[in-house]
Amino acid sequence: MKFGFDHVHLVGSDLDASERFYRDMFGAETVGRRDASGASNLMMRLDGINLFIRSPRPTESVQADGTEVRYTYDHFGVVVQDLHAAIDELRAKGVKVLQEPRTVRPGTHVAFIEGPDHTRIEVLQRDVPVDDS
Repeated sequence: MKFGFDHVHLVGSDLDASERFYRDMFGAETVGRRDASGASNLMMRLDGINLFIRSPRPTESVQADGTEVRYTYDHFGVVVQDLHAAIDELRAKGVKVLQEPRTVRPGTHVAFIEGPDHTRIEVLQRDVPVDDS
């Protein structure tokens, strides 16, 4: 059985703000919106990957503010060719930088920014692409 990656799905407090953020910061394209069992589901695509963001359902109580790491989603990553230039560009657009660029191992450089609803997003530069063999 071969598995393929299909999507990242987030819960957001303001879908319009999330849509603007992912479009303006990363160039994500809006695919559409639809009902998702009582929630509104925003469907976007970022570099061929589906990014879905839905509003809370009427029966859900969303309380976490996203500031703490917990046993579940931690972050997702976007890759760039020049990490320092990308962070400078995002900072100029008003994005909060959570962690300045650093080298985590030879050839892999990372920084973290904050997206809507305190979503942690890793911005990384790989000098050599991940070997998929």
